[in-house]
Parts: sequence; structure tokens; C-alpha cells
Amino acid sequence: SLLAYLALRQDIAVPRETVCGLLWGDRGEEQARASLRQTLSALRKALGDQASFALVATHDSVTLHSNDISTDVGQLERAAKSQSTEELQAASELYRGDLLEGLSLDEPAFEQWVSGERERCRATAQKVLSRLVEVLQTERRIEDAISAATRLLSLDPLQENVHRRLMRLYVEQGRYDAALSQFEQCRKRLSETLGVQPEQETRDLAADVRSKRRQPAAEVQSPPTRSNMGQIEALSGQDDVLTYPERPSIAVLPFTNMSGDPEQEYFADGITEDIITELGRFREIFVIARNSSFAFKGKFVDAPEVGKMLGARYLLEGSVRRAGSRIRISAEMIEASTRAQIWADRYDRDLSDVFALQDEISRTIVVTMAGRLTEEHANHVSRKPTENLSAYDCVLRGQGYVHKYTSEAFDQARIYFEQAVSLDPGFARAFSWLAYIEAQGCLYWQMSTEGLDGAIQTGERAIALDQNDATGHMALGLARLFNREHDKAGYHLERAAAINPNDQLTMIETARYKMYTGDPHGGAHIIHVAMSQNPYHPNWYYNVLARCLHTAQDYAGAIAALERLDVLNFWCHAYLAGCYAEMGQTQKSADHAMQVLKLKPDFTLNKFARIFPYRDIDVSDAFFSGMRKAGLPE
Repeated sequence: SLLAYLALRQDIAVPRETVCGLLWGDRGEEQARASLRQTLSALRKALGDQASFALVATHDSVTLHSNDISTDVGQLERAAKSQSTEELQAASELYRGDLLEGLSLDEPAFEQWVSGERERCRATAQKVLSRLVEVLQTERRIEDAISAATRLLSLDPLQENVHRRLMRLYVEQGRYDAALSQFEQCRKRLSETLGVQPEQETRDLAADVRSKRRQPAAEVQSPPTRSNMGQIEALSGQDDVLTYPERPSIAVLPFTNMSGDPEQEYFADGITEDIITELGRFREIFVIARNSSFAFKGKFVDAPEVGKMLGARYLLEGSVRRAGSRIRISAEMIEASTRAQIWADRYDRDLSDVFALQDEISRTIVVTMAGRLTEEHANHVSRKPTENLSAYDCVLRGQGYVHKYTSEAFDQARIYFEQAVSLDPGFARAFSWLAYIEAQGCLYWQMSTEGLDGAIQTGERAIALDQNDATGHMALGLARLFNREHDKAGYHLERAAAINPNDQLTMIETARYKMYTGDPHGGAHIIHVAMSQNPYHPNWYYNVLARCLHTAQDYAGAIAALERLDVLNFWCHAYLAGCYAEMGQTQKSADHAMQVLKLKPDFTLNKFARIFPYRDIDVSDAFFSGMRKAGLPE
């Protein structure tokens, strides 16, 4: 308590009488002074040789000098005056709760002082977060701005202006339901706490959001699968749910295979995916995810309807004709709403130039759309993966299996990726995908940590070959996470997101990382963002969402997500058994527990729990408590 008091009054000579009255007010003067001397002696020992000289005590006063000791409160106060995004973000992380939370003395003077200081620090933190939200919104970093605004609101849920700001941020993303949910939170807080209704400005904003949400949605010709049908139904009544982002937005539709050989379909798909990936490296534009674009494969495309459904201002269409060693790629970019052609070209090349060709198309599109891509940036992101076209061919085939996300598909993908690295030991992308397959396979199909060392080595090889390969960092981050190296995992996932912010797999694996490291709500939020960007996302996204909600003890939400899965594997039944048990629905819990043992007779909780790398053992225990209640064998 003494150190905290002096640290918050640095360079001020505090009279001994003041300190004694603050900390030992119930004692006599001599006894209080003796207690102060004893405490100062203990404090010097605690500070050590490097800092003890900063504590200066005279006969009349005590001083702690700021040139020798820094404080997080001081950093927070300095950042409140800054306009630097980096400084504001760093400072916002310093405030993790009330000042000296948990520290209490039976001294009224000290308690009064600390109460005032807590309010001051909280107000400073609010100022920092408020400034951070403004800066992030100006920089068009909407998702980061939402995160900061949410934290700001947690400090004072009655800040109606912050509720409005969050509503507007959600609207910028086209997330009208989230904006209306925020309004309801605001209304409920104000009503329950203050007995008042939201201001007219807030009510008008909500009315405007409702009017946009009620406008009829465009229909879309989508594949008749259970997953996509449900997603389209969820979008009904939400016109422009995926509105145009501030950055130019483009959807790369599947290029048509014009080779006359159905076996070459994978090559046209691979070319499309590579263009999507290369475009995703450019922060100047917003690229619609692969799964959303591929929902229109083989379908008649009405540009305005598809653009509205995908939230894309521009569409890129094309065809690939491969004959022997020659390849022709035709590409056309149109403005979706008007069908106006923005750019078109045809490329006839020897197949050995396929990588330069992809880079040329991507660069032309970006320059046309954003108009501000510098040659330096273009040269930085362009790279030629391999000279070995057979290896490249294997990777394209393998990627097609990865998206199916089944044990059998992953086994087939592994064969292709292993062939690729055998054909070209310097092909970074092949090692990246192989590391991802190895890491996922160890846990989700083998239920064993054996093999993780190999996945880590493969991932390390990938990024050693190419430090700027987002897939390599993502795969290595996943392998490190499963190996319980949480800090290293976080580093590589952050690198992957920095290299390619549009990559959906990186978003989902980052959500998984957050779930395991104490922020399951943050993980669920990332998945919702990924789903909103990609309305035709893989069905297995619901599995990871359910896990986040389950970890956050939102059992009803987890059950709702699990019930949207096309296939319930044994682990899904285990999650359902646990959630229903926690909710007291014993019969449903028992039914799902029975399904677990039917699908996997050798299932045990001890074996199952080993593959879940939760950082906090208490969180892990809480996650499995319901499964134990369901009677699953230990």
C-alpha cells in the first residue's frame, strides 16, 4: 500500500505525518512512525539494489523518484494524450481491472484515497479507449474499433454514446442484427439501472437500422445443400447483410474449365483459388472468401444479384483453357450493380509462366480497383512458388481435398502434399499445407499428440523457405497450440493474419487459439465475423463456434451451433451430452452419451481431454464437467 501510494505521487515529497495518518491512523504518533520506518526498510529490500535508491526518506518526508521507476498508471496517463494508434493500443492493454484490485486495508483514509484513484484510472482508461476507437475508425479498421468500443462499454455500460458508436460500426459491416442487439442492450441497461429510455438520437438510429433490415433480400441460385439452404434462409429479410465495405470489394467467381477434359477441373479451380489468395495479400481491397464464391460454380450468374448477395462491388469472371504445354486465361472484371465492364484481358502463355501470369492478373485487378498500389508493394507480395509444375499440380489437387474437412479427404490431401515436397523440396506452400494436415490429423482423427513434433518441423521448414507465407505461419501456429506452446502459437497466428488478413482458415484457427487461452467470447466473435464475410462457409465452422460457446458456458448457444452441423461425429455427441447435462436435461444427455460409445466404443474422457490444450486447467475441468455428469467413462 505504501509503494502504491508513493508511486502514484512520484517526485512529490510526502510528509511522514500524511503517510502515517493514511496507513496507521489508529495508532499513536510514535508507533505509526516506527511502523513507517519498518515498512520503508522492508520496501528497500523488496525493490533491490537497482531501485532502492529511488526511494528517498528524510526526517520529514518520503519521496519516490520517477526517473528511476516507471508505472503502468503513468504510461496510461501519457497515452491519453497521444494520437498514435500503437501507443493507444499498448496503453489500453495496461488496464485490466480496477487499480489495486483486491487490496484492502482497514483504514478509512486509505480506502477513501484508493477509491478516488480507482475512479481516476478508470476515467483515464475510458479516455484512452475512446481515443483508440476514433483512431481505428478513421483508419477503417472496423473490427478493431468494435473490439475497443466493446471494452470501453464494459467499463461503463451506461455510456449511450458508445452504444450508438457500436451500432454504427456494426452497420458499416452490414451487421444489422448486431446493431439492433446493441440497441436492446442499451435500452435494457438504461431502463434497469436509471429507469429511463434511450435518447431520441439512439431511437432514431435503431429505426433507421430496422428499415434497412426489413428491405427484401435478393434471391440467389445456390447449391441445394442443407448447409447453404439454412444460410440463405438466415439471410432472408436482411437486405445488404453483406454491404460493400469501405475498401473496394471483389468476388472471384470460379473460372470455367474450357479444356474439354473434366479431369482438368481441378486446375481451373486451383487457378481461381490462387488468384483469391494473391488478392487477399493486398490490404487495399476486400476479397470475398473462396467458399462463398464457389457456391456459384456452374451456375448462371446474374451480376447484380450475386454482387448483392456476396457483398461484392466487383466480380471477376474468367476461363482457363489448357492444351499441352500452353495455357490461355481470359478474365473480365465488371461492376456488379451495373454490369459495366471495368477491365478485361486474355493471356496466352507457355505453362511455365503460370505463376507470373497469376501475379500479373492480381496486380492488374488491384491497380484498377484501388488505384494506389505502388510498385514496391506489388513487388513485395509477388512471389513465384516453384519451378516444378508437377509439384504445383499436386498442391492444387491437395487443396481441393482440404476444403472437404473429413478424415478420408485429409488422407488423400496428405498423399498429394507429400508428393509435392518430394518433387520440389524447396516448395514452401507444399510444406505449409502438409504441416496443417499433420497437425489436424494428430488430434482430430488420431486423438493423439504423437506426430506433433513432425508437424512443427514441417511448419518450421515452410516458413524457413518463405517467411511471408501466411498458410505456413497458420499451420505452425496450430501445431504449436496443440503442443501447448501458447505464446509461440499466438505469434505465428498473428503473423499469418498480418500477411493475409482475408484468410478464413487463419481467422478460424485464431478463434480456436482464443478459446484455449482464456477468451472464448473473443473466439466466438471472430467466427461470427468470418461467417458474415463468407455466407457459404464450410459447415464445420459451427463445430469451432460451438466449442467456443461451450467453453464460455453458453450451453444453449453451443447446442444450437452443434445442431447446425451436417454430420455429428462422436466428439459432437460428447459435447452435446455435456451441454445437456449442464442444463439438467438428463435424458438428452444420456442419449448423446450413448451415441458417443456407439460411434467410438473405446472412448474415455482421460484420453479425450489430453488433446485439448487449454492454458487454464480450471477452464478445462469446467469444459469436461458436463461430460462427466453425462456418465461418459473416465
